[in-house]
Amino acid sequence: MKVLSLICLAMISMPGFSQVPKRIVVEHFTNTRCSVCSQTNPGFYTNLKNHPDVIHLAIHPSAPYSTCQLHLMNPVENDARTNYYNAYGGTPRFFVQGKRDPNANTSNPSLFTPHAGQSSPAQLTIVQDKQPGNTIDVLVSVKKVATDSLGSLRLFVAIAQDSLLYAAPNGELLHQDVFIEALSNIEGDALNMPAGIGDSINFVYNTTVSGSWSFKRVFVVAILQEELSKDVVQANASLSDADSPLGIESHNTVKLSVYPNPTNGTLVINSEKDGIAELYNANGVKVDSYPIRRMMNNQVEIDQSPGIYFLNFVSGNLRSSVKIALY
Repeated sequence: MKVLSLICLAMISMPGFSQVPKRIVVEHFTNTRCSVCSQTNPGFYTNLKNHPDVIHLAIHPSAPYSTCQLHLMNPVENDARTNYYNAYGGTPRFFVQGKRDPNANTSNPSLFTPHAGQSSPAQLTIVQDKQPGNTIDVLVSVKKVATDSLGSLRLFVAIAQDSLLYAAPNGELLHQDVFIEALSNIEGDALNMPAGIGDSINFVYNTTVSGSWSFKRVFVVAILQEELSKDVVQANASLSDADSPLGIESHNTVKLSVYPNPTNGTLVINSEKDGIAELYNANGVKVDSYPIRRMMNNQVEIDQSPGIYFLNFVSGNLRSSVKIALY
């Protein structure tokens, strides 16, 4: 079961914000019975390894082979995301920043270089919290950091497994960043950029992951796209538990250590950067903030009612978020 609620944060607009780097995302349509895929994918994965900041999501449509095992794990949404790009009919196909890349040599860095060094007026922050019973709570925050002329947007949010061993009929053994399910609508949830610079819109999701997947290897992908052109405005991805050390959240931002968590009100916060830690309640309302000095054990007191909170650490255009349980 998936649950979505939308929270709008009306924050004080702050002048002087500038655009932030735009992350590159590749949606990769492949099939475990496709012999061309088994020849193409190894070189692509080597290229991907050499570009660790590129986000990758592997989707398995029913064409050309409907008996692909990874397609059958979620046949409806694998085909639906393929059809979103009008990409149904063959594999492999690579969509970089929302556009199909005709580059026949996907092992070449030129797959990514045209998109490198671009910036965006939007910043995406992901908070994922895994609960017993394979339940995952996800918060995706879309923040306006600079002026823009964007129209209608779509936010696509999905969960994937970072690596999977399966002896496929086409000879592939290791499958990377395998799409599990969409948390948003398959074409993305509709939104417009917040009105003021510094304002945010938060999307909150909840789902229970099937036991067929390795829960510790599950991570979240978020892609913000223009509704009509499908051009990517911004993207981000969380880390799986296999990548992220316990107690530290790092989502392409600043390493942040927060403990103890759960807490009775006393927290110790350690960051590699100076900044401000902002505390939000479950309704998306900022209830407190704390100045943080880098490389120090900053002790703060949370004077709030027991419940779930989100601690957002801000240092310039960098941000990290941690879900806090207060008892």
